Amino acid sequence: NASIVKQQYNTQAPHAFIELENLPSLNADKGDIALKTANAVIDFFAYDTDMHFALLHETKGISLERVSPDQATNVRENWHSAASTNGFATPGFKNSQYIEAIQSGGTITIFPETFTPDNDGRDDLVTLNYRVEEPGWTASIFIYNQNGEQIKTLANNELISTEGNFNWDGTDDERAKEPIGIYVMYVQFLNLSGKLKVFKKVCVLSGKN
Repeated sequence: NASIVKQQYNTQAPHAFIELENLPSLNADKGDIALKTANAVIDFFAYDTDMHFALLHETKGISLERVSPDQATNVRENWHSAASTNGFATPGFKNSQYIEAIQSGGTITIFPETFTPDNDGRDDLVTLNYRVEEPGWTASIFIYNQNGEQIKTLANNELISTEGNFNWDGTDDERAKEPIGIYVMYVQFLNLSGKLKVFKKVCVLSGKN
């Protein structure tokens, strides 16, 4: 119902709304949704409320936004709660948490090097972009704090495409927010022939104390 959405949220592009008849309603806590033709599934997404920003006390009425269209649909880190500064939703225009993949000749880049995961829509995530020369690589990506403790696993022996990205929202594996400080992204690429590539990238989690 476009009129209800326009009443509840800031709609900068009202002309972008298209109303469909017989569109099924979706549960707020979890569910599956598919975009398909009569003969093929174009895309499919399985969601739940745990995919929202861990520090939100209430997620009702807050959009879960896809961060990058270049990353696989069902990668958990590719989804984030809409920014509070955008009214927690961006119907009709670009997602508040959208990050465009950086095209770089380098194998590994991160952006931004300093990020502030406070859900204000600005530098809420740090994105690690990668590119490999041929298919068939697996990736293991771990994040360590300045004491050398492993606090987050972004990928564990995961088969990757030739290029893509991984996002970190500043939380650990228990979804607790990490303190301000310097963190190291340890990246390991391995292919079937046993060739190994190892990279280390440094990022800074910043914000208010």
